[in-house]
Amino acid sequence: MKIALLILLGLALLASTFYIAGMLLPREHEASVSEVISAPADQLFARIDDVTAYPAWRTGTKTVRKVGEENGTERFEEISGFGPMQYDVIAREAPQRRVTRIVDGGGFGGTWTFELKAGSNGTTVTITERGYIDSPLFRLAGRLVFGYGHTIRGYLADLKRAATVPQGNTKPA
Repeated sequence: MKIALLILLGLALLASTFYIAGMLLPREHEASVSEVISAPADQLFARIDDVTAYPAWRTGTKTVRKVGEENGTERFEEISGFGPMQYDVIAREAPQRRVTRIVDGGGFGGTWTFELKAGSNGTTVTITERGYIDSPLFRLAGRLVFGYGHTIRGYLADLKRAATVPQGNTKPA
């Protein structure tokens, strides 16, 4: 009985420590990752902008559908392994810049800013996430386990692979 009580006490202490550590982290964060991709900016922007084609090249994306417009802003819903998530396109300046915002992340949210800059070796694509995480435990996991740039790096790797395949084709093998 004493051992079970000590184990429970130890687990409670560990959970409390994680929670407090998460509380000490800021709610808001910013992460920015860049990748040079050997493709023209207009081609890459077309891939980024054509959200309904994401399932063909973006890992983990099952379906994407345009929901319509909300107050003059394009809205789409992406369904991945994390479930459905709605986004608004709040800025679009082809082929240099696009900004999307999570409509309701249920405890997290923010924006992704895509910036494309043509260069001699291809196009530098920079994605900047300005987000927030309400839960202290998820904040800690986001910071220490996954890293704030994890999803951005995955997106850029998928975009780089997709740039080698004609638009409209499925994911490369």
